[in-house]
Amino acid sequence: MTWDHRVVHSISGGEDIYAIHEAHYKDGQVVAHTENPVPVQAESIDGLRWVLTGMLLALDKEVLEAKE
Repeated sequence: MTWDHRVVHSISGGEDIYAIHEAHYKDGQVVAHTENPVPVQAESIDGLRWVLTGMLLALDKEVLEAKE
């Protein structure tokens, strides 16, 4: 199973919310995503750069709808 960052759309209190989550794949298909958005944190500057790069790449992918 693999994962990457993806934008997930949800509705809260009648408002649209877009946030970055981890999406998990099996055979190239999204099978799950994290319930909560992921934080921007890492153990080093290089790690932080890697996280932010993945988050930026997520903006160019199809937006996922929140799974219950």
